Amino acid sequence: NTEETIQNEKITYIVKEYNGKIGVFKENALIYTMDVHIFTLPEYDKNLLACGIKAEGINGLYRILGEYYK
Repeated sequence: NTEETIQNEKITYIVKEYNGKIGVFKENALIYTMDVHIFTLPEYDKNLLACGIKAEGINGLYRILGEYYK
C-alpha cells in the first residue's frame, strides 16, 4: 500500500544506548533492544549511540541497525 509506505517514511526513530545495549526509540518510547553490547563497539560508535542516531523512516532504521549486525 503506497499510503502506508508514505506514512512509515514520516516516522523518525532514534537509535541509542539503553542499559548497555542498543535501543530503538519511537516518540521517546523504547520499541526494540538489540542484543549488541555497547562495550564491544569502537569508541566512535559508542559516542554516536550516547548522543542518539536519528533514522528517518523504517528503511533508514534498517540501514542503521544493519551496521551493528556484522
